[in-house]
Amino acid sequence: MAITEYDNVKKTMEIYIEGSRRLDYDTVLSVTHPDARLFLGDKQTSKNLREHWLSGLDRFNDTDRDEYYKKTMIEILSIEVVGTIASVKLNYNNWYYDFHNLIKIGNDWKIVDKVSHKI
Repeated sequence: MAITEYDNVKKTMEIYIEGSRRLDYDTVLSVTHPDARLFLGDKQTSKNLREHWLSGLDRFNDTDRDEYYKKTMIEILSIEVVGTIASVKLNYNNWYYDFHNLIKIGNDWKIVDKVSHKI
């Protein structure tokens, strides 16, 4: 069975999800475009997504990573792919809905923005 772009986008997001649950920022950043933005819907602010994740390193320094992994559930709710763009909706612990937009660069899919809404 041939691998589709849908499968490739799903794999990219699975890498992102696993990195997020493990607080492994190198993994998360590996699927993120350097200019990616984060938009927080409830605060109506935006910032560089990589800088946001890197700032989390300090925030989670004392976190038990195994415990965090066990209690953090991130579910892919939908994936839509059109040519070289894609949109993915995630449910993050029934706490946030995140919409990620991706673009295909060469053979790789990269997250270019994330919009979050606190539930």
